[in-house]
Amino acid sequence: MRLLKNNECAESTSGDKGFNFVFVAVLCISAVIVSGLGIYYYGANWGIFEIVRLLIVLALISAHDYYSIAFRVNITYKSILVDNVMIIVGYGIGIALMIFFGYWELIFISGYSLGLLFTLIKTKLWRRGIRPTLKKKTVSEYAQLTASSGLNNATTYCDKMLIYPMIGGNSVTVYNAASVVSKMMSIVSVPIRNVF
Repeated sequence: MRLLKNNECAESTSGDKGFNFVFVAVLCISAVIVSGLGIYYYGANWGIFEIVRLLIVLALISAHDYYSIAFRVNITYKSILVDNVMIIVGYGIGIALMIFFGYWELIFISGYSLGLLFTLIKTKLWRRGIRPTLKKKTVSEYAQLTASSGLNNATTYCDKMLIYPMIGGNSVTVYNAASVVSKMMSIVSVPIRNVF
């Protein structure tokens, strides 16, 4: 949606302030949903540390993906590629941390921490502030796009939600860790494909 409204945001910083506000609001709603699902899936084994790790993963991925849109707005494919390489380097560090500490979330925390750090250094969207200034029409369009994206992503992650009760947490953890390798390949290939 930020890409579609780029001309409006270029005319006035209130557009970016409004999008930043919506981002924070949606992140808070997502945090409540993820916390609830985390407590449900962890069952009797849930603890505050487990939920905090999930929320850190949620916040890092969301912030990175939202603010890295500036690279597409400004058509800086080199920055997209460098950003994705930073995520891969972070994944590598995270894999080592996961082996040492035993928490699969460390893979994503490390990867997206490096990616977000690079994104925040290279972009200015987050510096423009937060204010509820978006028009109702834009919020409505944002809600429609969010619903569409949610349905699309549900099919991607539904398998993990279904296999968790069937095979247990340890097996799903191995499955998630193994999927990092394919994510690493796509993270580098997608920006190159977009340039071509």
